[in-house]
Formats: sequence, C-alpha cells, structure tokens
Amino acid sequence: MELEEWVNSVPKLPLWQDLPDIELYMDQLVSLANRYLEFIVNGQITPSMVNSYVKKNLMPKPNRKKYSQKHLVSIILITLLKQVYSLDDIRLWLNNTLKESPEENYNKFSNFFNQSITQINQKQFNLNLNNHISSKDDFILNLIIQTVISKLISEKLIKEYDQN
Repeated sequence: MELEEWVNSVPKLPLWQDLPDIELYMDQLVSLANRYLEFIVNGQITPSMVNSYVKKNLMPKPNRKKYSQKHLVSIILITLLKQVYSLDDIRLWLNNTLKESPEENYNKFSNFFNQSITQINQKQFNLNLNNHISSKDDFILNLIIQTVISKLISEKLIKEYDQN
C-alpha cells in the first residue's frame, strides 16, 4: 500500500466526547479499542493485556468489572505509545497527563495525532519540492532521524516528571 493510500485509510482518533459514555465490560472495551486502532497499529489488544496494564498501574482498576471512558483512553494511548516508549515512560506520562484534565489532554493528543497523520503526505511533497529529499529512501531516513531525535528529547522531558 502506498503511503498516501495508507495515510488516507487511517481513521481519525476519536475525541473524548465521541467515546461511549457508558460503562463497558472487558470484551466491549477490547473490541472498541481494537476498532479504533486496527488500521494504525499491528496486532490486537487482548483482555490479558488490559489486565496487565491495570496490574502495572498504567491504567486505573475497573469499577466492578466495568470500564469507563478513561480506561478506553488509557488503552488507546498505551497502545500507540508502546510502539516507541517503555512502559515505565508511558506510566510517568499517563499519570501526569490523565491526572488532571484527562478530557482536555486526551483531546489535545487526539487532535495533534490526527493533524500530524494527515500532514505527512504534504510534508513528503514539500520536502521533495525543496530538493531536501530526492528519493523515498531519503524520506524514510529523514523520518527515522526525526523519530530518534524526538524520542530522545521526549524521554528526557518525561523523566523530569519523576523528579518533580
């Protein structure tokens, strides 16, 4: 699948207000999270993963085996972030991000994610036009370098949460 086709097929992350505002059972939570993320990440979220995240304090415990919007948001964020970050870094970031204003902070993440994914084709086009990138391999290299630099900087900043 070509990059443009893939980018166009990636569904937008839902905003908080678009998530069901009813409590969900485990199978509903997993099914819904997989539906939101199926075209973005490889693999499926499983109930054992959810249980593991709860045990590792990456997300709150369910209330009488029922899960809320905050749980669904946690699963979405953990699944996306674990593509790049360690679970310890994710825990630090989530504890600070979802502790206060979880709706606002999740919406901010979702909006930035959605804007960034749709701008990738424009970025490739602009880089090619400016002769900074002359091939697909150069474009990949540029993305890899940006990813490494972004990861290094963001990990340093996330670690600062632990010092505060």
